Amino acid sequence: MSLIVAVINQKGGVGKTTISIQLAGAFARANLKTLLVDADPQGTATKWIQAAPEGTPSSITAVSLASARGKLHQEVRKFLDTYKMIIVDCPPNAESDAWRSVLSIADLALVPVRPDPGDLLSSVDFVNSACEIAAKANPALKLRFVASNIRNGTSLAKTMRTQLEALVPNVPLLEHQLSQRIAFPNSFEFGDSVHAMGARGTTAADEVDALALEILSIFKKV
Repeated sequence: MSLIVAVINQKGGVGKTTISIQLAGAFARANLKTLLVDADPQGTATKWIQAAPEGTPSSITAVSLASARGKLHQEVRKFLDTYKMIIVDCPPNAESDAWRSVLSIADLALVPVRPDPGDLLSSVDFVNSACEIAAKANPALKLRFVASNIRNGTSLAKTMRTQLEALVPNVPLLEHQLSQRIAFPNSFEFGDSVHAMGARGTTAADEVDALALEILSIFKKV
């Protein structure tokens, strides 16, 4: 049976697609058969995979299910017996039916957050709504914040965990994060995660792998 990870947030630009792509690459390289589901009508994740150079296909298998909307859970279920990991990149829209749909079957919902006060408060409100939905439709769902685009050493990054613990004590912030590194956007030209960049992506890949291991450890799969 698959482990379904939904990457959700109502805001754009918080790193949802980057996290989805990078985790999919990490899981695939860990010999976990992985599917990346692009549920965003903008199709950024799908375009990312399609950007792989001729003759060097991406390690990531992706499918666009943006048209499924409120029936996304039904479409994702079709892949449960085929893939070990399913990563769902949800659209940045609080009114979208897609993220509400997938929360009904997901095992884990990741909410990317940046150390920006405005974004943080908006994300907190969104997570409170997600918790209410999960309580009714999928009580077993685990929710976690994940820090993205972090400038290491800044005061905002250091205080973000304390702020989240005070605002939403029932949704932990993962220990590992994705920093503000040029390797993440540059991996687009490979149509893959930073793992495909060789030495240029080593430090970034180490961050992704640590995050992937932490996610698996939640379910005692390591």
